[in-house]
Amino acid sequence: MYRIGDFYVNIISKHNHIVKRAEKYKIECEVVADFQIIPDRYAQVDSSLYPDENIMEYCLLGDNFAEKVLEFDAVVIHASAIAVDDNAYLFSAVGGTGKSTHTGLWENMLSNSSVMYINDDKPLLRILDNNIMTYGTPFSGKTDKNSNMCVPLKAICFLVQDKKNWIRRLTEEDAITKFIAQTLKGIPEELKIKLKKTVKEIVKQIPMYEMGCKPELEAAKISHEVMSGVRHLDVGDIYGK
Repeated sequence: MYRIGDFYVNIISKHNHIVKRAEKYKIECEVVADFQIIPDRYAQVDSSLYPDENIMEYCLLGDNFAEKVLEFDAVVIHASAIAVDDNAYLFSAVGGTGKSTHTGLWENMLSNSSVMYINDDKPLLRILDNNIMTYGTPFSGKTDKNSNMCVPLKAICFLVQDKKNWIRRLTEEDAITKFIAQTLKGIPEELKIKLKKTVKEIVKQIPMYEMGCKPELEAAKISHEVMSGVRHLDVGDIYGK
């Protein structure tokens, strides 16, 4: 049995990759599982995307987990999540844009000791008592950068590559669109409704930004200044351009 995001999860697997990744989430006590995850999805799987069955199973288990949590006012987002001063900051983008690079710049800027990786690929966000909490999960992509921890969410930034560094505060409508684009695809209509409801509630409570940036320390300074609240931006305001 595993405890992931304060859910008790039974994992059904044939291979050992998930066992290694999920070791820090394992519990020994006897409890009833909130749900079970299996390496199976109704969406067609492109086997060419996976180097072997072990990794394929790991990815499918992550997808199944992302599906199951939608029933509990929770959502998995494709993002790099770090904790700084007991607050979670998320950087989301399409693959290859540089979200992990950007969190690495925060790490360099603030010193390694003050930055903890919650999850470098698939953190969990959960609405609990009107608070938005960020959890680590064992599903962290190519790296093992994840922690079994829970931290309140401070802000989310959606990154795009640009020749200049700038950041703007998103409208709720834009934030919802960008957020949903970085969640699980190919889910049934009833789960799409639950997903949108959860995302709307998160967006209502948490400031969301879009940032154009280069892979340099100056970009991290700008995003940190705004996302930490040192510099306030109203909706539509742009800083740094």
